[in-house]
Amino acid sequence: MSFDQTKRAGSATPLPVNENNQNSPLNELPGIVGSIGAQGFDSLPHGLRDRPQWCLAGADKRPLTVDGRAASVTDPRTWSSFDAVAHVAVEKGLHIGYVLTASDPYTCIDLDVKDSRNEADPKKWTTPEQLERFQRIAQDFDSYTERSRSGIGLHVWVEGKVGKGRRRDGVEVYSQERFIICTGDSYVRKPIANRQEMLDRMVSQMTDEQGTATVQLIEVAETDGDDVIWQRGADASNGDKFRQLWAGDWKGLGYPSQSEADLSLLSMLAFYSKSNEQVRRLFRMSELGKREKATRNDAYLNRTLTMIRGRLERENERVASAEVLSAELVKKLQATSAAQADHLGYPLDLHPKTAPAPRSAAQLPWPPGVAGQIAQLIHAAAMRPVPEVAIVAALGLLAGVCGGRWVIPKSGLNLYLVLLAKSGIGKEAMHEGISMFIHGVRARQPEVERFFDFAEYASGPALIKTIVDRTSFLQVSNEFGRRLKRMSEANDAALQGLRTAMTKLYSKSGPQAIVGGIAYSDKEKNVVTVSGVSYSMIGDSTPGTFREAITADMMEDGFMSRFTVVEHEGDRPPENPCPMTALPEGWAVWFSELVTHAVTLDRNMTYQFVGRDEGAAGILHAFNQECDDSINRAGDDESRRQMWNRAHLKALRIAALLAVADNYLNPCITTCHAEWAIDLVRRDIAVFTNRLQSGDIGSDDKARETKVLAILKEYLIKAPSTSYKVKPALHQNRIIPRKYLTVKTHSLPAFKSHKQGSTGALEQALRSLCSSGYITKCSGTDMVKDYNEHGECYMVLDLPSYD
Repeated sequence: MSFDQTKRAGSATPLPVNENNQNSPLNELPGIVGSIGAQGFDSLPHGLRDRPQWCLAGADKRPLTVDGRAASVTDPRTWSSFDAVAHVAVEKGLHIGYVLTASDPYTCIDLDVKDSRNEADPKKWTTPEQLERFQRIAQDFDSYTERSRSGIGLHVWVEGKVGKGRRRDGVEVYSQERFIICTGDSYVRKPIANRQEMLDRMVSQMTDEQGTATVQLIEVAETDGDDVIWQRGADASNGDKFRQLWAGDWKGLGYPSQSEADLSLLSMLAFYSKSNEQVRRLFRMSELGKREKATRNDAYLNRTLTMIRGRLERENERVASAEVLSAELVKKLQATSAAQADHLGYPLDLHPKTAPAPRSAAQLPWPPGVAGQIAQLIHAAAMRPVPEVAIVAALGLLAGVCGGRWVIPKSGLNLYLVLLAKSGIGKEAMHEGISMFIHGVRARQPEVERFFDFAEYASGPALIKTIVDRTSFLQVSNEFGRRLKRMSEANDAALQGLRTAMTKLYSKSGPQAIVGGIAYSDKEKNVVTVSGVSYSMIGDSTPGTFREAITADMMEDGFMSRFTVVEHEGDRPPENPCPMTALPEGWAVWFSELVTHAVTLDRNMTYQFVGRDEGAAGILHAFNQECDDSINRAGDDESRRQMWNRAHLKALRIAALLAVADNYLNPCITTCHAEWAIDLVRRDIAVFTNRLQSGDIGSDDKARETKVLAILKEYLIKAPSTSYKVKPALHQNRIIPRKYLTVKTHSLPAFKSHKQGSTGALEQALRSLCSSGYITKCSGTDMVKDYNEHGECYMVLDLPSYD
């Protein structure tokens, strides 16, 4: 029987009267009223008693520690074992209660009965129809049930999860962040039973036509001081708005009335503090909080906070209630994958029992967990399989779907990835692998296409307009090196604007970040502002094209520091004799569920936080310190400072994506996630460091000088081959012939592209290096006399060192 059906159900059988209270509607329902604690704490199920999640209950029903201080439903340090709490309760004559958490398996259904004993207003008394429904709920769930502290309500305990729960018509359902007073006064003395399916039906039926449900304000202890909360609001991306609201300038912000401004400021404060008392106190410190309706009592603020907290709970509800599906989904995928493994001849287990194809220490290893399996899947589908291509595609796939609604502190999980490899090695597998996943789930989840875009944007405004309708998506770009080259050209304003837009968007994926806002003379073309945008990009390029396109200002202004570069230095691989042609069924199920979850989070405008375990937190913290030290050592060299500037953020985003892939319902970064992500970022830094030192990045004067310095250094360390016909005596005395430098530089892009050609470019670089004191031009007479060398030569004096 459904929730609404039980509301209409009645009993044709007259029920006996409880003589203790002639006015109570409980007279219509036998067996509920009983004495508090009649059977004692020993009646409480061991499943509850074995968990250290117990507190004393104060007179106001709030949780207390064993020494009488205020406890919190979100702070395990304030809880104790059952034995410790029960001992104090018996000694002091107090009640005890259990704290529900997201990590335990229990839910409590609170059937709240009101009559003349606990409610003065008869209009609020529980009706006979409600009592009948309560009795049916207790009977249908058929699990351990006890009378409440008042002796007239019921608590039905079951296994199952509903997130933070619902409340409607006297029925409350909670499974986390809730303190439930336990009496041991059994109404149904049975073990706690698993009733997940029944809970799911009940919760869905407790939603009204507008998709809302009444929530209660729960007082949570504050964890940070008022000044900390205020500073967070002031330093946020919308900090200007926060400060203007705090100053009471609601008219200047365009609010139609102060009530709307109150709601906005209270929402900001509630976002940074779970403590309603702290939010009320801070609001009254602001200029908005000075008017009488906010100061005379808590009624106005509580009504507004109830609205705000209810909205936040509804945003998180889909995530919380979905946790119970995680295990079943994993089992389903593993079973399907195992059944197909023999047929496909490829490991498709969600969590492989054997290691993937081995990689040497010098090569980028496969990502751990599910992300690695996705990469291997794309690798198996490629005509010419290259692991680096498959890894970039797998990370891009995850960033496109998960980059916007799964978050780390102050950031989403968007990535800019570039694959560098020679032409003809099979880079097209990056695009084809992502397309295989899209096609594989399109019938199940048509909205998958909103997360991917294969178009090339002509300008910054074109990209900004797209993000208004697609707040989380991946752009797959072809020949990105060529577009990067255009971004460096001053006369290409459109691509310069695209570069500016990409620079800004990289840091705008956090929940509080705001982007957009393009105004035209034709107002119909205007672009509104949006928040929490996650724009990700993957592209491919040949190494030479990419490096030639990078300019010094791209390195110094932080544009290139936003990219993670993955390089494949191998040759063209052999053709795959039997490439996978379609996404396996098990993976289609998994990916469609992931996309559906992302769509739901997006529609509800809610975010899912990615946590980290203790080991991962330590590793990431150490890497963050290493980044800080490297930035400080770089001094005024902005190119090297920028390489480390966002290294920790990139590692954290990548590690979080790996965690989401392994468990998108309750993601947590582990040590293996953190180590792999940091390794990838270190490789990226090494690529840029080596290329900077060798002069392979850029095509300006500085890049050419750096390249010549690298050639000089190589010359001093190792004698040139005999094919260059350099006299050994020249090498021994640090003298380098001009003809040797000409041969080494004439075909390099940075020199060929110079307006005076390779010869003019080399001449300019040598003059500059002479002026800097790195080299000096040798006397022609002395060279002929001492070495019988008739060509132009230079002596190497001192070369710069690179830390």
